[in-house]
Amino acid sequence: MWTVRLEGGPRRVNLAVVAVDDKICSFGGHCTGEDYTNRTPIDVHTLDTVPLRWTPLQTESNRDVVPFKRYGHTIVFYADCVYLWGGRDDNGPYSTLYSFGTYTKMRTRPKVFSEVPWPRDGHSACVIGKRMFVFGGL
Repeated sequence: MWTVRLEGGPRRVNLAVVAVDDKICSFGGHCTGEDYTNRTPIDVHTLDTVPLRWTPLQTESNRDVVPFKRYGHTIVFYADCVYLWGGRDDNGPYSTLYSFGTYTKMRTRPKVFSEVPWPRDGHSACVIGKRMFVFGGL
């Protein structure tokens, strides 16, 4: 049985979503009429699946560790952290990796010790073992 639409959630396309425990986290995405040329921090909404309630996640002001608005990116969950990679805004695609500790609430830009894939959006990603794999995209 389908549930009636919930109020307060994001209205986006090309967003990235990940399940963490009993919550579903929505990161960014495209919304007609929004400005994607400036470096506004990405919006994050959390759906608590028990009371079925959306809440926005407050964003830090440190622009070095908070990704800016984008769409077409991917999110994976590994070892109590959410990792965001890729995506684009009106300036083009990106290849920066960001992480968010689900328990610590700490945001970082992890150092990558291998060759980083070319910037892209519209790709998919998954974690197998201890590795994040990126597939396709432009």
